[in-house]
Parts: sequence; C-alpha cells; structure tokens
Amino acid sequence: MPARTREFILTSGWMGTRPNPPNQMKGTEMTIVSMTVGQPLPGADPAEIQKVIREACDLVSKHGAENVTVLSMVTGAPSNTISVMSTVKDWIHFGQVRQAIEDDPNFQALTLRVSKLATGQTYIAQTVEV
Repeated sequence: MPARTREFILTSGWMGTRPNPPNQMKGTEMTIVSMTVGQPLPGADPAEIQKVIREACDLVSKHGAENVTVLSMVTGAPSNTISVMSTVKDWIHFGQVRQAIEDDPNFQALTLRVSKLATGQTYIAQTVEV
C-alpha cells in the first residue's frame, strides 16, 4: 500500500482533506495575516509590556514575518488591548515562519514573560480575491 501524503490544498473555500500534489499550490498567493491580541493584566508594568512587545516584533521579523505592526485598540469590544500583527505571503511561508518562531528558545522564554503580563489570543486570517 503506498504511503499517504499529508499535503492539502485550498478546496471550496476551506482547507480540504483530500491529498493533492504539492505543485498545485505553486503560483497561489494569498497573504496570511497573524494577529495576537493582548489584554494587560491588572498591575502589569507598562514599561515591561512595551519591552516584550518590542522583543516579540524583533523576533518574528528575524524569522521572516513581514509588515510587523503594533496596534493599540481604543474603541469597541477590544478596547484597552494591544495587538501585534504581521503577514507572510502564503500558507507555505506561514508554516515555515511559525515553525522557526516556535523552535526559537528566545520565543519560549518570551512567552513565559508575557504570560505574567497579559492574556492573549492569536488569530490567523487570509486574504481572498473578490
């Protein structure tokens, strides 16, 4: 019996479950946007929060994330949150960048520091052609 492949392509607007040849992804570019939204914990030192945000931006940039941007949300449900947003050009690069970040011991240490300063959620989106 031939070995099963774990490579998938975008089908019907969602990630498919059908194995497909990897060359079907070539030429398919959709910008992937990652946004981590953090809510500072009561009593967290603003100077330390700013320091870890700067370190996080430097770290993700080092591993290939592009357009790294920090946002301070001032209205609506996410008010009083700080977001770090970045992009990569496609899902293949997203996986490569994300794996490099996760494997970095500096990221692991930074994650521990951040957990004492803020709660957070990470959201991933992709651009679509309309």
